[in-house]
Amino acid sequence: MTFDFNNARTAVKGYEEYANSIKIPEVTNLDESASIQSVTDTETVMRLYGRIFPYDGYINAEEVAELMADVATPNLRVRIHSEGGSLGEAMAIINLLRQYPGRLTTQVDGLALSAGAMIFMAGADRLMPKNMGVAMVHLTQLFPFIGGNRHELMESTERMFKIMEMMDSQLVDMADGVMNLERDAVEEAFAETTFYSPQEAVDVGMATALYEASGDSSETEPEMTNSLRGKLVNMAGERITNLLPKAVPEIPGADQFRGMAGAIFKETMHV
Repeated sequence: MTFDFNNARTAVKGYEEYANSIKIPEVTNLDESASIQSVTDTETVMRLYGRIFPYDGYINAEEVAELMADVATPNLRVRIHSEGGSLGEAMAIINLLRQYPGRLTTQVDGLALSAGAMIFMAGADRLMPKNMGVAMVHLTQLFPFIGGNRHELMESTERMFKIMEMMDSQLVDMADGVMNLERDAVEEAFAETTFYSPQEAVDVGMATALYEASGDSSETEPEMTNSLRGKLVNMAGERITNLLPKAVPEIPGADQFRGMAGAIFKETMHV
């Protein structure tokens, strides 16, 4: 297929104008704070659902410390569903959880991405859902506000590089103590921004076991054999292919661009 870049540029511009015209309602009641879900004689269940930032309304170390102060059971289960956030805040939460004197179990309920995956690896027992869950690790990403002349810019860049190098080393050190991979393989996993399906997380030692989210322990249920990441990427690529021309079908080059968009997305994600 010959690709007409002029038509593609026209299509992209049209899509941008269309997207900018959409009014998204403001969400004012979203609360992503940590919370205690339940307490029994033997176990406390803490829920970390949301993003991790040092602000009210998000999962943060201060509120986790307050919740931990009231935990008096011999077992603590931390249920995680997080796309990540601030690594510094996650480090504080990890250290708080590691100070718990009882048995610490971490459990992924959906996503454990980025900083969320690091918190997941703090558990002695680390559970992934059997058929529906994703974990992901990557190197640190810092977005500083850098200003000044070219000399100041160079100094700021070098300083941020050293900070990121130090934090990356700490991330790999923690994962290296959990995952059953060689050090070089752990470093490569972070450098490549690696996604793991539940079974893949167990295979590399990130998780210690799978659990049945449905409560059905039937052994006839098929195991997941393909990478969940691949399935998600394929679904996203098809979504791109099917959605874009329907949004603005009158734009020149739309039909051609939508197919290329889906294909490029899948190729970029190495599926």
